[in-house]
Amino acid sequence: LKQTFKRLANITKDHDSTAYDAGALAEPAEQVLHAALDEVRAAAAASAAAGDFGGALARLSTLKGPVDALFDAVMVMAEDPQVRANRLGLLSAVGTAFRDVADFKHLS
Repeated sequence: LKQTFKRLANITKDHDSTAYDAGALAEPAEQVLHAALDEVRAAAAASAAAGDFGGALARLSTLKGPVDALFDAVMVMAEDPQVRANRLGLLSAVGTAFRDVADFKHLS
């Protein structure tokens, strides 16, 4: 999970926005990650808010496969600036879901 977060953090470090247009996600890997994030985000945040950090991390761990698949299937830094910004926004939103539970930069 830490490696997945590190990969997200590295590619999105200069991208501040978590905004993205779900309707513009054309690639299957993008759509799968968006759907997985939608399914997990609220449940992970609720678990963390209740002090169940193990449960929150378990929920977030389900994003590892879709994140890895996205990196394998598409060029995040696409030449088209709109496509690139949309992908970075999606990945930033995933990174924010992780940061809402723990600061993975400081976990060993």
